[in-house]
Amino acid sequence: MAPPLVSWSDGLPPEILLIVLAHIHCLADRVSFAAACRNWRSTSKLADAEADKPAPPPPRRHVPWLLAPSPVERPTITSLVSGLTRRISLPAGLRGARFFGSYTGGWLAAALTMCGEHLVANVHSGETVSLPSRVVSQVTCTRKTTTVAIIRAVALSAAPNSAGCFAAAFVCGTSNLAFCRVGGPSKSNVWTGMEVFPGTIDDMIFFEGRFHALTTCELMTVFSISPSPESDLPDGRVEICPRSFFMPMRIETVMPHLRESADMSRYLVVSRNKLLMVVRYYVTAHTAAAAIAGVGVSHARTMLFKVFQMEKFCSHGGFWEEIEDLDGRVLFLARCCSRAFEVSEIHGFEGGSIYFLDDINFHLSLVIKDKADYPCADVGMYAISPTDGVARPGMQLAAGSGLMPPPSGSDTASTSSSASAAATNKRRMREASWELSGASGLHHFQGSLLRCGWSHSFSIWIESAGALLGLEVE
Repeated sequence: MAPPLVSWSDGLPPEILLIVLAHIHCLADRVSFAAACRNWRSTSKLADAEADKPAPPPPRRHVPWLLAPSPVERPTITSLVSGLTRRISLPAGLRGARFFGSYTGGWLAAALTMCGEHLVANVHSGETVSLPSRVVSQVTCTRKTTTVAIIRAVALSAAPNSAGCFAAAFVCGTSNLAFCRVGGPSKSNVWTGMEVFPGTIDDMIFFEGRFHALTTCELMTVFSISPSPESDLPDGRVEICPRSFFMPMRIETVMPHLRESADMSRYLVVSRNKLLMVVRYYVTAHTAAAAIAGVGVSHARTMLFKVFQMEKFCSHGGFWEEIEDLDGRVLFLARCCSRAFEVSEIHGFEGGSIYFLDDINFHLSLVIKDKADYPCADVGMYAISPTDGVARPGMQLAAGSGLMPPPSGSDTASTSSSASAAATNKRRMREASWELSGASGLHHFQGSLLRCGWSHSFSIWIESAGALLGLEVE
């Protein structure tokens, strides 16, 4: 008599299943693995228990997710490793929200309405933490103003549900920065507005217990917030101590070689207990559709990146030193929430990679406008190499590109100038870049693309952790 048939999934020994699971690095794929059958679910729990035990090598972190606008009716998550698309349930109220920040552990900052109603939500647990809806600014010694909060981006000091969490935000109105106490029973009921001069703020991040804000002039201002709620002002504002951080003017070596329309945008990233400034060089161009319609909508095209590390020479001063090699690190750039990873922490990434989003020309009018679609055109990955002189595909190193053409002259002089310009360009552009034009070009990103059913917001990174809500395979 033939032995009874055994399901092939139940027949696989745990040792084989653990080997298979060790090669699944996307959180969504691991959830699907555990949902296959009881045997696989118990193997997944065993693997999670083993991962919790201390081990000599550093534990791998889950690959980040890229949240992208999408017109789909229901939110989906696509694993760019396996190619599978799954439906996902997000916390109530986030459908159609505008996202303007994130924090480790699956936290997203969102605006539910055009202005005034903001919160931070966890996409894993569904927990939400509300943010103040008003900004109170001290205009003069005797005069204050109160405005509705319109937040462009926010930086968090800790998990929003922790008692010691503070938030710093780019806001519109009388002030360009605002601060508040987020977590715990003593959370603020208003934002404390402040104005920073000169130049507009490019980015802000929490580093060494203080918020660091960087202007377009590369001037740094450091903000300390009193940790004690007893020091809060009667009107609900927190006590803030701003201090200028002395930074000698950096000599710009790239811009003279770019077009007149070229410009820079800057990001702050914390990596290896150091503060990095990533400078993004780009050119702006009007789209053909915009030209036909006669409107002034322009889109940026990123050309190259430079990375600088802050070196301190005193407690309130330092300078930027260029880094030509990221030394096994991967950077994910976003306003107020950039991330740095070691290659050993995440699977599927190469050291020296910089992932960037289309957040250069983020204007609030694009968001406030009813049903305005955010373009998401200039999104990609840029690879910094210490040896290769590879330009991004399709970019010419002379006229027609962002680089200035060699000077005219005799044939000999022109040939010599061209060779010299090419050598200079090769030195200055030791990076290779690949554009991610829509989902079809996202094969360079070994993570997951989460489409949240909205099209009038900008993309943002979110670091995955924990378990997904309401995940189901389509």
